[in-house]
This record gives sequence, structure tokens and C-alpha cells, in this order.
Amino acid sequence: MARRPTRLLVATRHNPFPENDGAGAYLFDLIEYLSTRGFVTEVAWLHADGAVKNNSPWRIPAHFQRAARLHIIGGLTLAGKIWFPAEHGHGAKARALNTIKVSLKSIGLGFLFSAREARKKQPASSSTPTPAPASGSLTKASWSALPSPAEHAFFEKRVRAFRPDAILVNYCWLAPLLAGHDALPTAILSCDVVSQRLDRTPGLDPDPATPEGEARLLAAARHILAISEDDAAIFRTFLPSRPIIITPKAAEPRPLPGPTVPDRVLFVGGINDFNREGILWFLREAWPLIREKNPRALLHICGGIGSIVNDVPPGVVIRGRVPDLTAEYAEASAVIVPLLNGSGVKIKLVEAASYGKAVVTTPIGLQGLGFFRPAVIEASSATAFADGVSRILADASTQRTLGENLLQQVIQHLSRDIAYGPVLRALSPTP
Repeated sequence: MARRPTRLLVATRHNPFPENDGAGAYLFDLIEYLSTRGFVTEVAWLHADGAVKNNSPWRIPAHFQRAARLHIIGGLTLAGKIWFPAEHGHGAKARALNTIKVSLKSIGLGFLFSAREARKKQPASSSTPTPAPASGSLTKASWSALPSPAEHAFFEKRVRAFRPDAILVNYCWLAPLLAGHDALPTAILSCDVVSQRLDRTPGLDPDPATPEGEARLLAAARHILAISEDDAAIFRTFLPSRPIIITPKAAEPRPLPGPTVPDRVLFVGGINDFNREGILWFLREAWPLIREKNPRALLHICGGIGSIVNDVPPGVVIRGRVPDLTAEYAEASAVIVPLLNGSGVKIKLVEAASYGKAVVTTPIGLQGLGFFRPAVIEASSATAFADGVSRILADASTQRTLGENLLQQVIQHLSRDIAYGPVLRALSPTP
């Protein structure tokens, strides 16, 4: 008899979609890989974006539905759509519930709604537990806060409904959700060492912004997934006896056919302090030098980070969020990673490498990706950075050689089986 698929429940407060940012791409890529290896995954999203909730009913993207099921706090999931009745008042809630009722009846499941209405009419007994706070209020929760009572209640509801064989939480501050589930394989996915970048919260215990607090939270899981060997080394000092699984962001070689657009430069980034600091530094210090040498140079800025560029310099185009970046990468002659500070692996560099693009990066951009060093142009100053970009734009041979060398490093170090195979084995139940 064939063994049933492993059921994995993933809890995240961060947006789990690959087009959102690097952290979302990292989480989704792992989920998608596991879906091809016999896992059935449900994602419990604890903090839906306003853009999702304000478009109720919201259709779950097809590429996500192929990889996982999705339930969002405060939402009702049915037939690939999610309704958020609480966001639109009681009238909209009634209309949404009626739509769901009609949909259930149309597929022969009207009895489910009838049972729900019957339970609502029953008087509450003295043993009825106090309901959790309304889930709609959770949208104001801090991104790195410990789970709220309503988040706990939502997560436990999903545990009861889904009955997982393993649990994964995204970032250590969600570790308290693992309490009471010691019998299952559990893991924490860590994009970086959060105590190196978070501000401390007075009175928070444990506080993930401190090494001691981060260590206590990580200790709640059976397995800790570190995105790089650098991060794993730090986690080992926190918890010497706890298994640390190095889980880099995987990348499949995707060389893009056709010629690039001459003089085109690309930066991709979500909104965070490190990207803000880096792109503003590049635009202020390096971009004028590039334009001085090559007045035709054109920079495309993709992702939410473009919204913080108030005074757009000549030769810069703010593209905003782009659902599919393939065309942007195909046309780029050079890709930049101008980060001055940061922690963890820079997913934007991994993505550019997978497309075989010529990259200029600061040393910070290479954190956890030292094997890329011979295949990129590394620059520690604005002048060196500008010179590197100008060199790529002026020399098609350099552009081609750098891209080919990066692709070879991707093949050697970042295949999905190499990156995620250990996670597959760790979360699979013991026969």
C-alpha cells in the first residue's frame, strides 16, 4: 500500500508569494519543491496584505494553488477564492456568506452551511470557551511580534482541520505556535540572524532582537533551517546541540535567449531599510558617474522599493511591482546589488545568477554566497561600483563571461535537491 502524502502546515506572517520579495520567493520555492516530492502543504497566513483584503473575494494565484493550499486569518476560503467579510461591514459580510452558501449548495455541500447555522442557533453553555479576539484586528500586529492570542487561535484551528504530519514556521518569532506539538517534526525557517538587525522591544520576553531571545525561540523547534553557512555558524553558538540544516535559496539555471538591451541596468528590491539605503546611495554616488561615461545608460528599478525614490534622476525608470520579472532580466545588460548593510543571503543576487546575468555587487551582497565571488564584479566604493557597471555595458564579452560563470556556480551549489533535500528528509515522518 502506498504511503499517504506528508501533510505540512506552514505558518507565516510574511507574504508567501514569490513575486513579493526575496523572503517570499524563498518560502514559496521550498514549498513548491516539497509539493513535487509527495508533500501536501497548507499555508496559514497570519497577516494578509491590504491589497489582498481590499479585493474581497480575492482569487488565489494559480501558481500558488498548484503548490499549496492557503488559509488567511479573517478570511473564508472556497473554490480558489478568499472572502474577507469583516473588511466591508455587516452588509457585505451577509452578501459574502450568502454567496458561499449558494456555492456550497451548487456542488451538493449545502448541508455544511446548514450545520453551521444550526450551531449558531444553539444556546451557549457555561462550558463554552471565551472566543478569541476578532481576527480582523490582527492586521495591525507588528511584523516581528510574538504571536497574538488571535493568531494562536487561528493556527490551532488550522491544526485541527488539516491534521499535519509536520509543522514549519517562517521566522523565529512565530516559534510559540509550536508549543504542544512536540510529537511532530517541527522546523523554523530563518532568512537571517534576526538579532543582528531588529530593534529591541522593551518588556518583550523572549525578544528576538537579542541573541538570548532568538536562541530561546529557535530552541522551540526540532530543526533550524539556516539560509547560509555563515548564519548556521552563529546559530550553533546559540544552540550547540540542536541540528542546524543549511538551506540556501535554490536556483535552477534559466539562461534567457536573445540579445539584451544595450546600456540597460536592473535593480530589483522590496521595501526594507537595507534596500532603501543601498539604492539611494547608488543613485547619489554611482549613477552620475555611470551616466557621465555613458549618457545612454538606463536603470530600471523594479519592486516596491521604487516608491521611496522621490527625486528620480535622469536615466532612471521606476517600474514598481512587476508580476513576472523574466522580461526585465532578459533585457538587462547588468544587474546591480548595491547594499551597504544587511544580513542573510541576498535573494536578488541568486535570482540574477539563475538567469545568467552579469552582476556588480558590494561585499555585503555576497554574504553567504562566497562561491559567487569569482563570477561577479565586487566593488567596495561608489567609484569602483560605477566602473564595474560601465565595464559591463561597454564590453559584451565581459557581460557574457560573467553570466556564464554565474550559471556554472548555480548548477554546482544551488540545485533544488542540494538546497532542499535535507529539509525533505527532516520533515518526513519516520516510517
